Amino acid sequence: MTKAALQPEVEAGSNLAWRIVVSNPAGRAVTGATVVDDLPQGLTYVSSSTSGATCAAEGQEVTCTLTNTIRTRESVTIDLATAVSQGTAAQLVNTVSLFVAGNSVVAHNQASAAVAVETSSVPATLAFTGSTIGNLLGAAIIALSAGTLLIGARRGCRRR
Repeated sequence: MTKAALQPEVEAGSNLAWRIVVSNPAGRAVTGATVVDDLPQGLTYVSSSTSGATCAAEGQEVTCTLTNTIRTRESVTIDLATAVSQGTAAQLVNTVSLFVAGNSVVAHNQASAAVAVETSSVPATLAFTGSTIGNLLGAAIIALSAGTLLIGARRGCRRR
């Protein structure tokens, strides 16, 4: 089994796609397999896409039950979409486990993938005002001029 983030880094507040591949390189056919993905804090399940399993989420746990038998040299691919919350750690490590009915020891039954999370450099409280640079510069010049006039007026009052 393998797991990979489809992007090496992601910005907090956006979506992140993951790919899980359950394969049977050799041996007996695998039936009754379940893939469990325990999403780390900061990730929220959005959706899944697969032709060989049904997936459902409860809290941070995504469970995919394989609906088909995986024969030798066959595999099933599961794509998961997750949302990355603001304030998430700088790196997320996501681990998935494979469970097969009647087999408590499965070789290669866990896989992990890591992704870097970038936070926005713009403070969350900064709102777009719709002003242009020209408008802002004009307002700054007017404020400076008014301040200069007030200082000059105060000095003129003191001389009298």
